[in-house]
Amino acid sequence: MTELGLSYYMQEQLARADNWYPIVQGLNPDVVDIDSLWQLSRGTIYEVPREPFRIAARNYRDHESSLELVNRLDDSSLIPRVWHKDGYQHMSDNYMYVVTWTGRDSETGLFRDQSTTIHGDEPLTIGEINEQADEKLLAGNYGLDIADLSSTISTAYHKQGAAW
Repeated sequence: MTELGLSYYMQEQLARADNWYPIVQGLNPDVVDIDSLWQLSRGTIYEVPREPFRIAARNYRDHESSLELVNRLDDSSLIPRVWHKDGYQHMSDNYMYVVTWTGRDSETGLFRDQSTTIHGDEPLTIGEINEQADEKLLAGNYGLDIADLSSTISTAYHKQGAAW
């Protein structure tokens, strides 16, 4: 048993469910019931036991709700600690933010998402995150028309074991 009281098997299943739940949910956007989604994942490469699937689903939905609030904060605000996901031990910096742009593909004209990461050793304000993301967008070749572009902070990570 680990210090969290979970077996290594359960930790593995939770990690798999955390990775795969968004995929299963994305493939079945009309299904909102967690148990129905779990049934759809059975017999596929995304199958995990029901309990870790339900835990991952609740965590994912809670995180999605917090991101809606994060994207409403003003530019001088920091993302509250409770809304950061645990990063991984070998992250290059203490903080990593994922910014996702949604816009028209400059070649096909279809809407699509494109993401980038912003890193920092100190927590960044919403304005600093968006500024750095805008700089990356202008410097990179992301293939999105700027006219119809919207951006959101889609995830915030804090390095495991790093000071706040």
